Amino acid sequence: MDPYALLELEPGASEVEVKKAWKRLARLHHPDLNPDNPEASAKFHQIRDAYEALRSGETSVGPSQEMDDDWLDTVDWMIEFRRRVVMGELMPRLVGEYGHGTALAWALMQAQDLQAAAEALPERKPSWRLRRLKLDVILAEVPGMPSSAALERDRSGRLQLTLFASGLWLRRGADEDALREMVFATVDHGLSAAVPIALGIHSSPPTLALARQVDQRIARNNLIIRTIWGAGFALMMMMAWIMATS
Repeated sequence: MDPYALLELEPGASEVEVKKAWKRLARLHHPDLNPDNPEASAKFHQIRDAYEALRSGETSVGPSQEMDDDWLDTVDWMIEFRRRVVMGELMPRLVGEYGHGTALAWALMQAQDLQAAAEALPERKPSWRLRRLKLDVILAEVPGMPSSAALERDRSGRLQLTLFASGLWLRRGADEDALREMVFATVDHGLSAAVPIALGIHSSPPTLALARQVDQRIARNNLIIRTIWGAGFALMMMMAWIMATS
């Protein structure tokens, strides 16, 4: 088919118009945003091929040979989409079931498939407490980076899962679906690894029952500490009042 027709453009459209049409239609037909539409993937690949054809001036399309901004934008968009799915839909379910402590870390470290583990639980609304995890996912272009991902803590203490563009580029292949699955699996795995670190839990008990016992002990200790602190503060205020009125 005519690549201009696939991108809903008039023949001879400018490079800017082609790029805008590609981004608009890519988001409209992306398979991840159309899980109930079996034709979305084929349509997405058609418009991607049309875009590449117009950029290269060729009728057949293969993987690009340079790491251009358009490709990085596509991967960055996939990363952001998956991060929102994990933190906005999957993590609330797990937090609602396991809490915010050792039991949650246990569940995440045990899960082989984060999405399957979460979808087995009732839906939950995102909690403001998720912000305490301080997780972030970024895309960094680092030439020569052999690995595709790394976990690190930035200057503010926020844990970052960095997906290296050069590592992804080496694994790009010709299959958009395989690239998307690899990005999504890496994000899931990285966030699962980051949560125990963010919570300060470096090892998890072997069973969920023991993990819940640890959480109960921590909660009990925190309650005792708060009670002692509150009583001490009240005593200090009373002594100050007595001294002021004597």
